[in-house]
Amino acid sequence: MNALDYFNTRLEATISPMDYLRCAEANPEEYFLMDVRNGPEHVETLGFVERTKNPNDRRSYSLLITPKGNQVLDSRWEFLIETELEVLEPLSKQEKELLKEFLVKIWNTL
Repeated sequence: MNALDYFNTRLEATISPMDYLRCAEANPEEYFLMDVRNGPEHVETLGFVERTKNPNDRRSYSLLITPKGNQVLDSRWEFLIETELEVLEPLSKQEKELLKEFLVKIWNTL
């Protein structure tokens, strides 16, 4: 599957809460839903981060990425780079520079 097919599939995909729960139960390391309520606890349970008390503020925690978390980040980063190269491959060097210029301009307005 090439990058465009992958992204089109992701755009067309929807998952119901019940489907998510079934998938997460069968493969907890591949499916996790993170939000402000369960994010840190969930990724900590999976072993991707460690939570430590903030010595300067006892009400807060610091999150440290574990070696397992770094492996996941590295693998996703590699996929991102490969996908970017594949998506941008049809563009000339000049077109890539122009795209970069436009994206930076948009970013600076945010």
